[in-house]
Amino acid sequence: MAITHTTNGNIQIYIVDNTSDTTFKIPESVGNGQIIMIKNINTGTVTVTPNGSDTIDTSSTKTLKQWEDIQIVDYSDGLWVVIAKTSIYVLGSSATNDYIEINSSSHTATLKLNGATIWSYP
Repeated sequence: MAITHTTNGNIQIYIVDNTSDTTFKIPESVGNGQIIMIKNINTGTVTVTPNGSDTIDTSSTKTLKQWEDIQIVDYSDGLWVVIAKTSIYVLGSSATNDYIEINSSSHTATLKLNGATIWSYP
């Protein structure tokens, strides 16, 4: 698994580049305001898992597909809170270049047929 890690003060940034499914374990939540950003840039699914009985928005895991990312903050003892998440939905087949892609972060949509963009919003 290839993970690129950058630190800037209280912010930890991780780029996950793996073709296999990966579990990404985050540290124990203690309420210190630390922010962790995780981006999946390859085809393997990344499952973000908190330490022990900690939760992320009361869930035991969060899953990131290719090109999705999540930003979480260490809110309180045992609780990570999602402050931003990008979801990308692809309907059709990107392998044949016939698909519509909806990106919740950039609020864009693209329709491709035979690899050619025939419609996009905005």
